[in-house]
Amino acid sequence: MSRRLGLQPRPETTALAAKTEAELVEHRSASAPAKTRLSPVMQLVEADQRSREAQRRADEADQGRLDAQAAAAIARADADESAHVAQKARERVRAIQADSAEKDRQRARERAADQQAVQLARVQTEQVRADAAAEIEQVRADATTEVAAAQERAQAAEERATQRTNERTAERREAERKLQELQTQLDSARADSATEVAAARERAQAAEERAEQRLAERAAERAAGEEALARLRREVEKIRADTAAEIAAVRARAQAEVDRARSYADDMLRQARELAAATTTPAVGLTIPIAPMQVRAQVSPIETVVDALYRIDFLLEAGMAHNQPPVDINYLRGLTRTVQEHARGLSTELANLPMRFTDQADANAAASYADAAGAAYTVLLQRIEQATQRMRSRDADQADEIGRAISTMVTDQWVQALRQPLD
Repeated sequence: MSRRLGLQPRPETTALAAKTEAELVEHRSASAPAKTRLSPVMQLVEADQRSREAQRRADEADQGRLDAQAAAAIARADADESAHVAQKARERVRAIQADSAEKDRQRARERAADQQAVQLARVQTEQVRADAAAEIEQVRADATTEVAAAQERAQAAEERATQRTNERTAERREAERKLQELQTQLDSARADSATEVAAARERAQAAEERAEQRLAERAAERAAGEEALARLRREVEKIRADTAAEIAAVRARAQAEVDRARSYADDMLRQARELAAATTTPAVGLTIPIAPMQVRAQVSPIETVVDALYRIDFLLEAGMAHNQPPVDINYLRGLTRTVQEHARGLSTELANLPMRFTDQADANAAASYADAAGAAYTVLLQRIEQATQRMRSRDADQADEIGRAISTMVTDQWVQALRQPLD
């Protein structure tokens, strides 16, 4: 290419250009520890390796972020579960309170029933007492009447006095027996009433004791439920605070690692491109755009396609130079596949790139970079096609394989969509 442009390359440059990448790496290792000035190819290779390393570190940082998000999701699930447990505890406390109120109402009804039973027993006792008194009075009245009749009959018929005395004595004994039985029944009724009243009082006292015990148990359960609820709330707050702190720390570490990796890769690429620009003559109309810092996070697929096309152009130009090894066709096919894979929808992404930014300055920078990238795509594709046509006349065997690989790439509809009209 230097001869085509009318320049005489230096002997050491020609010797280095004649070596393969493996020979260059071996030469660099043999020349250590003194670090020699690398060729533009090796600078690009080293920059590419460091860029891959930076990408790997960025992927690891992104994985750390995903892990942190997963940990946050788990913590939120635990917090939701704790809230669910707390809600169940509150519902249980309300159920216990409702049950306690229902039991209080039940005890009130039982107490009212006991009081009614006591009142009924008292009424029955008074009734028994009244019936017994009435019966006693009736017995006494009957006895008085019978004595008067006996006296009258004794006065009227003294002859039957002895006979009737025995009868009256028997009747009096029977009356006394009946009176005794009635008295016994009255005493028994009084004892039964007293027993029922005592039993009713004991039941009422036992009911009151059970009510007091249940109230104490409900109070203890309520206090335990409130304590458990407070403990759960404290644990939930602690989990939330710990999770927020951990997420913030992971995000900060991941962002710092990504920024450091991108800065390192940008420096290496910039140094390699400056070195290449200083040691070679740039092609007319070809400018490799460098994304501004504020839009670099959004243009990874665009830079990948630009880099792959630039490498294809470099391979083809180097393959046409004298005393150069043949083009690595497998490496070339890998680069064409990379272009085809990343070119899908890339034209739309270029058109919509400025709309991703709300700041006007960032949007203008994105629009300028999109225009420069589109122009670079067009120029690189044109240079690749021209280099392929020139190779067909020099190396027919390898030129056919290279032509097929390049033709498959440039005829792809997504790659064709990247072309822009040249002024």
